[in-house]
Amino acid sequence: MLTEYDKKIEGDQVLEFAANDGMLVKVRTAKLEDAPSLQRNCLSANTLDEVKSFLKKDVEEIEKGSKVRLVAEVNGEVVGNLEIHFSRHPLRFHNADISTVVVNPRFRRKGIATKMIEAALKIAKERKMEIVKIEVEAKNTPAVKLYLKAGFKEYGRLERGIIRKGECNDLILLKKDLRCALKERVACCLVRPYLDKDFDDYAATLLRTWPCEDIQEARENVAIAVKRVKENEKQEIWVAEVEGRAVGFMLLGFTKVWGHKGGAFQEEAVGIDWFDVHPDFQNKGIGKELLRKAEERGREHGLHRLFMHTSVKNLAMINFASKNGFKFAKHLKEFWGKGTGNAFLLTKEL
Repeated sequence: MLTEYDKKIEGDQVLEFAANDGMLVKVRTAKLEDAPSLQRNCLSANTLDEVKSFLKKDVEEIEKGSKVRLVAEVNGEVVGNLEIHFSRHPLRFHNADISTVVVNPRFRRKGIATKMIEAALKIAKERKMEIVKIEVEAKNTPAVKLYLKAGFKEYGRLERGIIRKGECNDLILLKKDLRCALKERVACCLVRPYLDKDFDDYAATLLRTWPCEDIQEARENVAIAVKRVKENEKQEIWVAEVEGRAVGFMLLGFTKVWGHKGGAFQEEAVGIDWFDVHPDFQNKGIGKELLRKAEERGREHGLHRLFMHTSVKNLAMINFASKNGFKFAKHLKEFWGKGTGNAFLLTKEL
């Protein structure tokens, strides 16, 4: 599914600024008509036909959500180029790569490259990318300084990574982490009901916290949870949101039944299921905020107990539950079916 930004295929302005000499510069997505000035000013190593072919292919890539080409325009002339590629691999869908950052020599030292990178990072954040990478020749000192100033950090070096005109040179590997710069705890965590827009964030979280083979399996699991809630008025999904991103999820059920084999409490209780916080946001107090919501919902329903199940091997969850007042209630053999692992039933009185 294309986002609103993905639909902006040709010529849409991302930002406009005055260069350090007062010159007005527009940074926008490329369009087919840019080919002549793009080839002339930025991609002169390629023929005009090759550049036209690049731009035509860009349209296809943008429609797939896998690429955006940005250009810098001055007085109707393209003077800068940048490409940002979005991984479509199911295990690296949170990665993006910047490449082909070029500013015509006559327009360098005016802040144009800096603004193009700023625009690319803005797009990456809108796409909910977490890591943006870039490679640069070690001897290209101005470019290295540019990327370091933009917040990129070196994470590796590939010796003899590039050969230019018969000369070998190292490649410096740089990355920028776009995840929230969170403190030990998150003060801006909002716990709210699940919305349809949370689907992709939920799948991204399950991909990291469940034994899902790929993003498709994670999406199928989210669809199962959503269907359960729609079909049962005594179940609901709650979401923890940080800076507009859904990063924690909890499925609540109001029931007497605590086990698949008919085990039940005498009174209805709040069952906590599918309790997941994205790994990048764990140990920040988000899980505790979700538990607080579960307690609140229990009291609103006049209930006096929370319960959950967890694998006996899930020490992190067992420790988390214990620190938040849950106590051991039962040891359940092959709880999820024959041949599956054992589980603990944990309860907390309200």
